[in-house]
Amino acid sequence: MRDSLGQLLPGAIRGSYLAKLTLALLLVVVVVAGVGVNAYVQTDAELDASVEADSLTVARLEADRVGDWKDRNVRIVRMLSKYQDLQHDEPRAVELFLQREAWFLPDTVRAVHVVEADSSAVLASTDSWRSHENTVFADEGAPWAKADLTFEDSMQVHVSSVYTSLGEPVVAYITPVPRRPNQWLVLVATAPSFASSPEKEVGPRIVQLVDADGTVFYDGFGDAVPHPLVTDDSGDLPAPLRDRAIDDAGFLGRDEVGPALPSGHVVGYAPVRDSDWVVLVYTPTSEAYRVDRQITTLVLSVTIVSLVGLLAIAATIGRNTARSLRELAEKAERLEAGDLAVDLSTDRTDEFGELAAAFDSMQRSLRRQIEAAEQASADAMAAASDLAESNQMLAEQREMILVLHRLLRHNLRNDLSAITWNAQVLERADLEPEERQALTALIQTAERLEENTRKAQQIEAIAERDGGDVHQVDLVAAVEHAVDAMREAHPEATITTDLPETAPVQSLLSIQSVVEYLVDNAVRHNDRDEPSVEVSVEPANGSDGMVTMRVADDGPGIPQAEIEPVLEGREQPLRHGSGIGLWIVVWTVRKSGGQVSFEHREPRGTVVVVELEAAESVDVPESQVAGEAAESAADPPERHTEEFQPGESSPQQE
Repeated sequence: MRDSLGQLLPGAIRGSYLAKLTLALLLVVVVVAGVGVNAYVQTDAELDASVEADSLTVARLEADRVGDWKDRNVRIVRMLSKYQDLQHDEPRAVELFLQREAWFLPDTVRAVHVVEADSSAVLASTDSWRSHENTVFADEGAPWAKADLTFEDSMQVHVSSVYTSLGEPVVAYITPVPRRPNQWLVLVATAPSFASSPEKEVGPRIVQLVDADGTVFYDGFGDAVPHPLVTDDSGDLPAPLRDRAIDDAGFLGRDEVGPALPSGHVVGYAPVRDSDWVVLVYTPTSEAYRVDRQITTLVLSVTIVSLVGLLAIAATIGRNTARSLRELAEKAERLEAGDLAVDLSTDRTDEFGELAAAFDSMQRSLRRQIEAAEQASADAMAAASDLAESNQMLAEQREMILVLHRLLRHNLRNDLSAITWNAQVLERADLEPEERQALTALIQTAERLEENTRKAQQIEAIAERDGGDVHQVDLVAAVEHAVDAMREAHPEATITTDLPETAPVQSLLSIQSVVEYLVDNAVRHNDRDEPSVEVSVEPANGSDGMVTMRVADDGPGIPQAEIEPVLEGREQPLRHGSGIGLWIVVWTVRKSGGQVSFEHREPRGTVVVVELEAAESVDVPESQVAGEAAESAADPPERHTEEFQPGESSPQQE
């Protein structure tokens, strides 16, 4: 069949390889051009649908942004109306509150006022000049001030129509002030800006925001706002916009945009939810249908490039090129087989020479990578040996430190016991007042040192625990046992609780000690005659899965100098026992997988917040948790039973 087709060609073409190659490539060019034209015809209809879908998507997105802006303003005015500061009888106090809150409001909020409902006169405002001048918004033509507004409850918010205030279009959000029947809280906001909209950056789109009266109060074309969407001499709007009955997004194509709207654009529009506003998104026709021109250009370009490529290929492909390709293929196969010594150099300077040079560069790179991998392997083996030696040295050093720590703690506690015993013997002697005062101070200092030694031992025990010591315990039971113990230890204090029935958490068994430390610290460092401590537990709310315990007191508060080192884990001299207690609290909670924070309590005092991961159930009995806490709390210093005489420096050390 191939021979019969060849007989149909003229002899000049059959006898020339270049002519046959040129004819074949010409046929390829014709086929490519035909495919391009067919694609252009089929794509034209799809392009219209794509432009419409894209315009509708952007319009809906922009309408949602405006809806979010309105909803946010409604939430803000509702939130502000609930503050007790608005109930103040002094307008100046209310105004100071509004001006303070204004720092935290979005940039689109221009002002917040408290006005009389009957007269719309300003009582307090973030614009203090309005309250000083007794501004009446009805006199300024604010539509909401002239309307007969009624509110079913304090949560209802009335959204005004767009009006001009101080030279710019604004919208007012009005809600009643609770327990102030003749006062309204009014939030005045400008239209949202579309300058930062990611949708606006996709092509040169332009946005307009239009209200129910046909007034444009945001205009991306740059015209001064507000202004009518249609002037008297600009013609009629397309029917969907003219009827104002827009329940869903729509599209105006190339042939549907009337003379009333800017020419040379297609328009996507969408209503803003819960309002009678409409967002118009204009896209220049030249940009929207740019693909149409690109397809035409592509077809022509493919045809021209194919013709030029035909001539170039016919002029360059020959026997030498084919031979060079075969030689390079053979060398590449040897390289693939692992022969890195194959000679890939060439004296050609054209593209085939560059290809051969690339293979040669790859060969050198492979050699370097193999050498580097061998060196890295040797370095890794050496580093592993050094690491093993370092780990062994660190283990020996840690063991030495632990032995030294236990020895020092044992000796220190015995010495403190001797000091306390001798001092207590001296208490029975006939001493001068100054001597007795000094002796009392000595006993108290020894007792504090002994207490700190005990707490240091507890810190060591906590530090040696790992994740395997975490259990599922009932935090409520631990709190109840701890509060009972603290009530017995501090009868002068009032300790109250607010607890659910149960609250299983992931924790160490010594979690009860945490509660005891916090309550004991709150009572001991309270400067009141009758200290008050509140302990509450909040079950997990489902969002973060954390159970929250709060211990609040009415004392002078924990100094920030003690809180920061504990939370940051930095070493710092501990001023007194409460500092060590805070370390024990933070370490125990963190070993349990939780976290600790501190809050200031008004008017005075501190709230310690402990958050622990909630558990599904309890896997240890209450008695075991209580026993762990008792073991941590009651750890007396080691004493020898043998007698020693007053005046001895310490009992015999073991």
